[in-house]
Amino acid sequence: MVAMFMSVIRYHNILEVIDHKFLLAGHTHMECDSDHALIEKKKKTSKTIIYHPHDWMQLVRQTGKKNPFIVTPMMHSDFLNYSELLKNQLQMKKKNSNGEKFVWKNVKWLRFKKTELGILYYKETLDIDAPFKSLSLCSKGRSHYQLTPPLCYNRPVPIAEKKKKDLLDLLPMIPNVFHDFYKNLPTDATLKETYPNNETDTEEENS
Repeated sequence: MVAMFMSVIRYHNILEVIDHKFLLAGHTHMECDSDHALIEKKKKTSKTIIYHPHDWMQLVRQTGKKNPFIVTPMMHSDFLNYSELLKNQLQMKKKNSNGEKFVWKNVKWLRFKKTELGILYYKETLDIDAPFKSLSLCSKGRSHYQLTPPLCYNRPVPIAEKKKKDLLDLLPMIPNVFHDFYKNLPTDATLKETYPNNETDTEEENS
């Protein structure tokens, strides 16, 4: 995330400062939570049958009478790997400019400035009057930073072979016009099938 913000402010023509604040425990409701609820409600009441990802896009577009959602289709080439910038251009350090230990889980507020690229300003409070601390991500010997991230994927993202087999088993219940989409899905033999109930969220920690 830090690398992403630094890249954006480096190349954006208008942005001079970016502030990012983290939600506090017990106060995590976001506007998008209501949006998700609207989409779920629309799915329950809609007569639209989902056969293809495009059907999901159409359903979301139909959600919200006063403020319809804008759906932006994305290709695999639209996803950028900002973490690569921390392997060469930038260096995440363990201590701030005052020699204090930098602990991610304590951070509440981030600030990035176009005039000070490579410097992460942060607070461990949301108090507007509290001063920012700073952490340099500059690598020694570098005076210029190329902060253009590489692509995450150089080809469409494959799925597990077992998952594709399960999808192909459903083809008799799917209109013929969509069969080629499922038959042409790329697979990777090294991928293991995952299920929603087994997925866990991971949080960023200091190493």
